[in-house]
Amino acid sequence: MEEKQSIQRCKKCGTDIKEEDYVFMGYCEECFNKYGNSEVEKQYKDSPKIDINYFMDKVNKEKLKTYKEKTENYKENVKKALRKSNNKISIVLIIVSAILLIMGIVCLCKAFDLKNNYHMSSSYPTLNKHVYVGGDAYNYIINANYFTGYIVLGSSLFICSAISIAISLLLKNSKERN
Repeated sequence: MEEKQSIQRCKKCGTDIKEEDYVFMGYCEECFNKYGNSEVEKQYKDSPKIDINYFMDKVNKEKLKTYKEKTENYKENVKKALRKSNNKISIVLIIVSAILLIMGIVCLCKAFDLKNNYHMSSSYPTLNKHVYVGGDAYNYIINANYFTGYIVLGSSLFICSAISIAISLLLKNSKERN
């Protein structure tokens, strides 16, 4: 069941003033800021002086309270958005690390294939495997360079995969802490 809010009308502009809005002497906040002090002085010339600062301090405290509530809500919304984005980023990083890991394994397999499966047949050239030139020594040198390149590439991919997994775990841990 909803509670009904009492609504007043501003004496100057006639706009509706809700209960939670600032009301002083029947004026909305805007009209009071423009005309309120002079109207109060007219109405209460002979009466004891009213300390407007006392009322304004109350208003400022209320505004400060609502401002704090709004900033807390904003902070909560930012934290929620960061948690969601951290979750998405960590999932993407896990996928990227899996791809890098597979590519690293392929590079290492290719490197050891070059090293272990070299065969040069002098009578049947179709049986040649990883042969580039006519001499064995030259082919060993070429295959050694390919082997080194594939090993370095595969190792680099493994390192990048490990870094991606580590960052993903850090993001998940930071999400759990918040």
